Amino acid sequence: MAEILDGKELSKKIRKELNVVKDGIYKEYNKLSSKVYMYSRENSKEKVLVICSFSEKETKLKVPSKFNLNEGELILNNYKNNTLTLKPYETRVYLWKK
Repeated sequence: MAEILDGKELSKKIRKELNVVKDGIYKEYNKLSSKVYMYSRENSKEKVLVICSFSEKETKLKVPSKFNLNEGELILNNYKNNTLTLKPYETRVYLWKK
């Protein structure tokens, strides 16, 4: 995915190329949080973790233990940030191949 695409085009490309986005088992995390929406999709070959901040302020990120962000590939983001602090309205999508 080295080509340069805007966010909308990249989102379409991800949905088209990654079967896990279409057919993976959905699991939501932090259901009670009003600041962070986080979910995963997982199939036998891949898993993705989608993280969306709805806060105007920086927010500490608590990642489920089954996801090591250092081992996943950050395939979509709107900030150059890969820390455990989310920027305001930050979105990230991580991919792991099994």
